Amino acid sequence: MASVLAILLFLPVPLLQGLGYTGTCTQNDIDPFLTGAVLSLPFGTASLGLAWRSRRRARSHPEAGASWLICLTSLVLACLGALVLLMNADLARDTLLFGRSPCGAEHSQAAFEPEHVVIGAVYGAMPLAVLVTALAAFRAARSATARRA
Repeated sequence: MASVLAILLFLPVPLLQGLGYTGTCTQNDIDPFLTGAVLSLPFGTASLGLAWRSRRRARSHPEAGASWLICLTSLVLACLGALVLLMNADLARDTLLFGRSPCGAEHSQAAFEPEHVVIGAVYGAMPLAVLVTALAAFRAARSATARRA
């Protein structure tokens, strides 16, 4: 089932994004953050696509009988997305809204450097998109379950 696979694909995302926090930021070295962003992007994108697919499946095939499974897995995926989003909230805020370096304000030479925006988007916008899509899949599956009952 696509929704179970979405959870399994999203599990490495917090671990891979945690690579960014292992660096020392010596002389504004953002390589660990960039590595975490590049390695976690395929997993997060695939998970997002599968959550979207399960949302569409719950809407188009409510009689399939797997609505309860989509409800459960979407809720778990939404919790994982919220966890990753909370883990990276400060980093995403600083890079996307204020244009700072992921290492902090004291390391920023110029605002909104492209690699800082990419890191902020992968660390912040991707988990937010997974969270919203998982909640939409939960809602679609829940309404399909209610229609069947």
